[in-house]
Amino acid sequence: MKWCLAIVFSFINIISSAQSYDLGTKVIYLGSSAAIRHLDQNITNSQTNDYYKTPIFAIGLDYCFSRIREVSNSRLGIGPYFSTWSAKRIYTDDKNNQWEKSWSDFAFGARFTHHLTYFIRKKLDMCSGVIIGARYRHYHFIEKEQAGLPVNYRDKQWLPMAGITATVKYYFYKDMGLFVEGTFGYKTDYFLFGLCYKIN
Repeated sequence: MKWCLAIVFSFINIISSAQSYDLGTKVIYLGSSAAIRHLDQNITNSQTNDYYKTPIFAIGLDYCFSRIREVSNSRLGIGPYFSTWSAKRIYTDDKNNQWEKSWSDFAFGARFTHHLTYFIRKKLDMCSGVIIGARYRHYHFIEKEQAGLPVNYRDKQWLPMAGITATVKYYFYKDMGLFVEGTFGYKTDYFLFGLCYKIN
């Protein structure tokens, strides 16, 4: 039994010698998500005539700035995060007026990542993280059918954003790879997938 464990740990040490994420590594990632319908018509008091939402487009950077001591089994990363999407809804209210409501969403944040050596390989990197920031939403309302002057007004909203993340990156060609990321939190982007590029 002891020699089996020794072989396993020796194998881990060998494959860990070439790591995809180490001190000074920079990873740029560009991701998106499916166009998920986030509007719940059951909680609206109006009739939706038309609705669409663009996918989320996100870009970010993960920079390894610390090893937590030279011989630690952890790497720490930090970097900015930005995402955006837009949507439009055409609906009829309870007074039979038809409205067009469009809104744009922008997320600005910083993400801190934690990478365990056991999950860092030559072509693979799995990490957890924390993201904090803010989300800005811009609303535009137009009443499409009204006698006299049309109603046309705008509104905006700032919201806090925070959550925990889990990310898997796989480098299929040299420093080019794919990533999948899930996030759980408040006003965060819940799922992303896309391309990543590593700069050593």
